[in-house]
Amino acid sequence: MNSNLKLGLWLLVLTFIVRSVQSANAFETITFSSSDGLEITVDEYLVDDDPNRPCIVLFHQSRWSRGEYRETAPRLNKLGFNCLAVDQRSGDTINGVINESTLRAASAGLGIAWLDAIPDMESAIAWTRERHPEAPVIGWGSSYSASLIIKLSGEQEDLVDGILSFSPGEYFSPSNLIRTSATGVKVPVFITSARNEENRWKKIFNVIPSLDKVTFIPKTSGNHGSRSLWPQFTDSDNYWDAVEKFLARWTPLPSLRLSPDTRAPNANISLHPKSHAPHAIEVSEDLERWVTLGVLSRASTLDGKPSPRHQLYFRLQQITEEDSGTADVIAVSVSANPRGYEFSVEISSPNTGRDHYADWWEVLTEDGNLLYRQIINHSETDDQSFISSGGPIDINPHQNVWVRAHMNTSGFGGQAFLGNGASGFKATQLPFQFAPWIAASKPLPDL
Repeated sequence: MNSNLKLGLWLLVLTFIVRSVQSANAFETITFSSSDGLEITVDEYLVDDDPNRPCIVLFHQSRWSRGEYRETAPRLNKLGFNCLAVDQRSGDTINGVINESTLRAASAGLGIAWLDAIPDMESAIAWTRERHPEAPVIGWGSSYSASLIIKLSGEQEDLVDGILSFSPGEYFSPSNLIRTSATGVKVPVFITSARNEENRWKKIFNVIPSLDKVTFIPKTSGNHGSRSLWPQFTDSDNYWDAVEKFLARWTPLPSLRLSPDTRAPNANISLHPKSHAPHAIEVSEDLERWVTLGVLSRASTLDGKPSPRHQLYFRLQQITEEDSGTADVIAVSVSANPRGYEFSVEISSPNTGRDHYADWWEVLTEDGNLLYRQIINHSETDDQSFISSGGPIDINPHQNVWVRAHMNTSGFGGQAFLGNGASGFKATQLPFQFAPWIAASKPLPDL
């Protein structure tokens, strides 16, 4: 074989490999203007054109670039999240990806310190909001940007709908800069780091007032920043487990298309109504007893992640507008006794009688495990606002739990409460697809 032919074959193989890698980790590199006019480079990783699909804006750590997320963003796509990996102007190079925003800023004589990146972070989130106006937007930071996403969220209440912060700390002057702003954070928060870094962020975490805040500290030494998720590290799966549990608050997942008359066991499901009429999503463990999970009011994607311990079946049933209303928890109070806590739950629901009523309320752990379910007899729910009591529930005083109510025809989706026995409970929203396997769990109302 002559040398030209050998070279041609190697180029063909190399071209095939490059194209295969690009298709497996598909993204588009684009630019937009920061608030001060600097052109910012980003990699956009899109799952599909679903307008409700949650978006994660990924910010890198010091001296790095959007290349920090070349392996992470595709995995988040597989979980069903659109992603935007951003080159802030304070950075350099990682994984062979040069920070183009840094080069432009330096060429223009602009500052490239950590705090100089704030306009880029704000602009990236605003740009994502503009492109995906109906979707939740989650801010994700690594090292210095992990601190700044907390600062920005605390100062701008509606900036993001959730935060993931990898190795934040008081890296700035004054030394309480992040703690001061963290007192305004009200959205769900996840903080993690290497094991020996906890003291850098513990005081920040403690002052965050959000009731929905969680941490993950690895049993191993771990790693600094978002690189803790890189598959080259043997403990990365532990970080991923914690991240996926937190993201379950928005959990969209790619999966199987089901028609309204199709029944199929599936771990990751997507249901698409054939019309714009309301459809109830029903779930079953045995194809005999079906329980309503929630309502799709228009053609859209329902995404959820059933527990690996269960095999579940899903189907769609068209319902009327009158039957699509949800039950809201409007107050929760608890009283302690030696066996745990007694709960008193006030519920507002569009009850219309035996065919449409609130049939239970339940208490869940933050991870979606069922702690208690109180069945409500329909004859007790003629009033559209009522109080139901139950318990005792054996939880510790500082253990946060969810309290939500269920309608027989429309499932979950109304206002829920989150809190604990020591600090009390506050109203919040909990997507109906949170912990979908719980809907079919016993006890269930009598038919």
